[in-house]
Amino acid sequence: MALGEGSSAREQLQLTQFADMMGRLLDASMGGASGEVQRQELSALVGSLRQSLQNGSASGGGGVGGGGGCVGGGVGCGMGCGMGCGVHGVGVGGLSLASSAEDVAWSKYDVASSSINGQLRNGQSVSSGLYLERDEWLHQLSDEQLQREYVVQSEAYLEPSTPHQVRGMAEMLLIKLGELMGKPAHVRRSLWEQQKVAAARVQASEVRTSAADAADAAGARRDAEWNRAAYTSVRAALLRSLEAPEVEEAAFKRLANRAELQLVLATQKEASKLTHAQQQAWGTGGLTPIECRAVLHAISHVIVLNGQPAMHFRERLKARVRELPPPSEADDAYPAPARNADGRGDGVLRL
Repeated sequence: MALGEGSSAREQLQLTQFADMMGRLLDASMGGASGEVQRQELSALVGSLRQSLQNGSASGGGGVGGGGGCVGGGVGCGMGCGMGCGVHGVGVGGLSLASSAEDVAWSKYDVASSSINGQLRNGQSVSSGLYLERDEWLHQLSDEQLQREYVVQSEAYLEPSTPHQVRGMAEMLLIKLGELMGKPAHVRRSLWEQQKVAAARVQASEVRTSAADAADAAGARRDAEWNRAAYTSVRAALLRSLEAPEVEEAAFKRLANRAELQLVLATQKEASKLTHAQQQAWGTGGLTPIECRAVLHAISHVIVLNGQPAMHFRERLKARVRELPPPSEADDAYPAPARNADGRGDGVLRL
């Protein structure tokens, strides 16, 4: 069916003329017309639409809201435009609602829209749920209700005294109204159902992403604590080995043979003198889990390394640590001795 499902030939003509004017206004906007030119175009469009509604409803009885007073319960309409608008108050006259369903839709829409307007005027943040509720009922309105709401929002947008938050909301709503006007009612309802499905998918995705982010953050905090504990344990053992290498022979040999472990003891001054050739010699293979954690903590929180080889080493080390199982109680003692079949340590470093 063409424009305005169930409309008369005269109403079809009105909608066609309105769509043509809307097209000119959008062309002016897309063509970079100045704000003043766009305001003049919009003002002319609203005047034409208002006159069309007046002519078409001269024989009608009362306004959409019942003829007397503002549907939103206030003077000068819920938008606060003070223009005596035809939707929220007396001034334009009215076509009777096509059905009780449209009457309910308008009532629900008006409540949500007035609530949004009130919150914006009070400087409050409007929830996305309230906007969704308004838009849901917006898609259920009749052709006449959409036209009248366009007049209301246009007058609020053009009124100099309208607060900028409300004007911004009116501008966005005018875009929505422009998209809906001229579409048959069943198409408008179908569009909203599609939007609801899409919104539900986005919300579900955001929930999953939020849960994953929270889990990742918790895991990062846990790993950071494990790495810090490993650094403390390994550093203490390596310092003891320097003081008494004959007693801490295993740790001393480990420190002498693995340049990466020297990073656990390095000062920032010493780290700054490391050459690219020295950095390129570093590797993660052969490091025990507790050593990987200790070195990663050292180069991430204790000393700063510069150079591309050092950056690559850190990334490889991070990847290795991410694959490690949780540390066990046996990891608390460093270096960890190998175990014989009877479970006793033999004093040989377990790699």
